[in-house]
Formats: sequence, C-alpha cells, structure tokens
Amino acid sequence: MLRKWGGYMFSKENYKMIATDLDGTLLDKESKISTYTLEVLKKLKEKGYYLTIATGRSLESVKSVIPDLSLFDYILLNNGAFLYLPQTGKGEYFGVIEEDVLKDLTANFDEQCTEINFCSAYCYYIYKATPKKNQAFIKGIKEISEIKEEDKITKINFFPKKETDLESLYQMFQTRYPNLDIMIMQESKEEKKWLVLLPKNINKKTSVERVCKELGISLKQVIAFGDATNDLLLLEAVGYSVVVSTALEEVKKVAKKILKGEEGDSIAHFLEGSLL
Repeated sequence: MLRKWGGYMFSKENYKMIATDLDGTLLDKESKISTYTLEVLKKLKEKGYYLTIATGRSLESVKSVIPDLSLFDYILLNNGAFLYLPQTGKGEYFGVIEEDVLKDLTANFDEQCTEINFCSAYCYYIYKATPKKNQAFIKGIKEISEIKEEDKITKINFFPKKETDLESLYQMFQTRYPNLDIMIMQESKEEKKWLVLLPKNINKKTSVERVCKELGISLKQVIAFGDATNDLLLLEAVGYSVVVSTALEEVKKVAKKILKGEEGDSIAHFLEGSLL
C-alpha cells in the first residue's frame, strides 16, 4: 500500500528494520519511554520488523532508561562502536580506541578542555570534571590509569574550554589521529558543541549497515529516526528517514519526513499510522 509522507511515496512492504536514536527521539523529555510507545514497538516486532537502537549511550546508560531490553533485536552503543544482543546477552566490539590516544589527549590537551569523557560499552569515565549524576556506570577519574583494564574505550567526548577553539581543534585532531574519525557533536535543543572521537569508519550508519548485511537486507529497507549530528550519516543512507520537530535544522534537511510532534510518542504515532 502506497502512502505519501513528506512528499515521498511510502510503501510499508519495502521496510524490514526500524532503527532509532533514544535521546531527543524515542525517549520523552523526562528521558523515559512511554507504555504506548512500548506497545506499538511490540506490535511491530510481532509483525516481523527488526527493532534496533542506535545511540551514543553505553549499555548501562540504556538500561537506566529502558530496563527491559528484550523487545529489541539489536542495540548499537557509543555511536555504533559496540553491538549488544539482548536475546543472548552477548556483545561485539566493532572498533576500539588505543590507549596511546588517551595518553596523548590528557598529556597535550588538558589545558584546552573542561572535561573529557572516555566511554566504554559499560561505563563512562569523566576526566577533569565531577560527574553530574550519581550512577554506578559514571565514574570520575583524575588519571587514565583508573580506567579498568577490561573496559575498552570506544568513544571519547572532548569538551573545549572555548567554543571558538572547536574548529581548530577539530582540524588538529583529524591530522593528529588519522586512525580515528572526528565529529563535531550537537544535540537537539542544545547550543553546546563538542568533539567526538570514534574508531575509524565506525558510526551509526556503518554499524546498522553491518547488521543489515548479516540479516540479508539493505539500508534501503530501514526506517531510521534521529535528531542530532551523530544521526546524519544514517538518516542520509536509509530508505526512509524521520525526525521530530525539535531536531537540529541540519538534520531536518536530510529527512524525508519531519514530524509535527516532539520526542517521545510522536515516533510511535508515526509508526502506528504507517506500518500497523
């Protein structure tokens, strides 16, 4: 059945996977997922759609907002650097950041930042700042030697002291760390920007594509939801891209459908109306 959404013809038979961001998208303003949204997702799973989370969060952070992950087939963490399979409880690293990078950042750029987050699949290590939340998976550190040996770092958030230094640091990091991808990150409803360092060629798009290949489907059979700069590559590549009304303007430009509602249930309303 063909429907016209946002100027694009939409046929639900073309799609096999739903890939969604969490913050500013599937979660509401209180960082919770509603009963209604869970019910819609459950119906979609029963109809055979693969449900995938693609988020910048770590596993324990995701569990703090969605305690029961069994509804989802795939969970891509830290912008796609780690794949977690709720059905088996097992995970797979798609890429890691070597310790030499951590040492170089803290030794040579300490004075140019207010905070650095070293993120593993299971824990956030906050360097140079006091954690804002009292949660077990968020730990303040003064030295990188405090990072547990088994915690492989898959993502780094670097917060510059001056936003005017952002572009120059971005260029410098691209040259200094050729084995990493550097991204300027901004969330919807936020003016603050920072730098994200990721393993080379690891992002939400490449990781969703990797899962699709395992399933024997293509990115063109994916409906994706997002709102921030780390969603751009995925939204540009999938068959149908949807954003909420509060998404960043640059993200709205690549979307095929802009919802009238904000984050939370507007996603579920769209899915119910178009796929069920």
